[in-house]
Amino acid sequence: MVKKGVWAAGTTFVFLFVIFAMGLYIGSPTTTLAQTQPSFNMVFQNLPTDNVSLSTYVGLDRKLKAAPGQTLEIVVTPPLTAPRLVYLQARVSIESIVGVDRCLNASFSATTRAFEVRGSGRVLTTNDFSGSSSIGIASSEENSACIDALADKIQQGVASLPSGIYVTEASLYDAQTHAQLGPTARHTITIAGSSATEAVINLTAPTSGEQLPQSPQAVFIFDTSIPGRLLAFEHSNLLQSPEDATRDLNSPLKIVDVPVSTRGTHQVTATYPGLALRPWLAGKKISWLFLGTTSSGGGATETRRSPVWSFTIISSDPNFTNLLNALSGAPDPIGSTFANLLSSGYMLAYSTTNPIRIQEGDSPARTIDISQVLALLNDLARRNVRLNAQIVSE
Repeated sequence: MVKKGVWAAGTTFVFLFVIFAMGLYIGSPTTTLAQTQPSFNMVFQNLPTDNVSLSTYVGLDRKLKAAPGQTLEIVVTPPLTAPRLVYLQARVSIESIVGVDRCLNASFSATTRAFEVRGSGRVLTTNDFSGSSSIGIASSEENSACIDALADKIQQGVASLPSGIYVTEASLYDAQTHAQLGPTARHTITIAGSSATEAVINLTAPTSGEQLPQSPQAVFIFDTSIPGRLLAFEHSNLLQSPEDATRDLNSPLKIVDVPVSTRGTHQVTATYPGLALRPWLAGKKISWLFLGTTSSGGGATETRRSPVWSFTIISSDPNFTNLLNALSGAPDPIGSTFANLLSSGYMLAYSTTNPIRIQEGDSPARTIDISQVLALLNDLARRNVRLNAQIVSE
């Protein structure tokens, strides 16, 4: 549920925005104390004026999210000559709304702790409302029934803010006298018609670029507000693009094809043999996605495709993990070369039967085991030895 932890963790304003895409950032110059009657003014920046993505601010888990980009500029004229302690009150109200009765006339508000304004202004962002050094929230009021109703809209496949009029207000006060400083800033968003066909599809794990130790199963986590299919495909080779690997939905290299009919957060455990159509083999690259369907009216449907994420499967042998860590942390150019190869789609092949060979200078190549490789790399790093690395294939 959306609770005050969100306010404290990220923003009063963000909370407001979270719900109505009207997240506040306080970006601005600030005030001075030694000045006789300075003029204070606040201006909203980068707030939306048309349809707003509801899923940006309210998750399927009924929690509010931080709203990026919006600012509230606090301007002081003339510049203050001494710091002034102030606090801010922010409020979002719904003057009208279509199809969400629990949100009609709902309001959400928060009051910050006192903070300093210096010179001609100060810029406050979401970062100023999170962490141990943040301004923080002194008190807040929320309408949890409305938050739940908006989350329900997402689960029904409506990803944009319902039609209506949403108002954001912010007022600045002196922390000692509690007198209001300047006029209240006000921003209105009027949404005449929101889309009913947008959908929420968010992939969580395995993350793109992740390396999974080999096991009999892979676990997929994702959110969706529409029904569809979870699909995963084995690449024909490590350099094949994710687009090519997932283009043919009937590919013989398809490894997962699971129908999903319910909305919300899903965790699918694909075990082989079982749900997975192919074994999870070390040295293989896998790309996965969610392919959803939503009604477009008149009995027709539209396909919504998530981004394609890719991961690789590596040996679960602890010696291999040690070798991988040693290469990644090796001094340059070995470390950087190894990282570049991994980011280009290459993998480190590993076998307990095939020997590892090393060649030093013009000396003949010799066979070494993993423990010797690790000892060699550690010794070179300790002595800060400069190396010339060369990648060869045989």
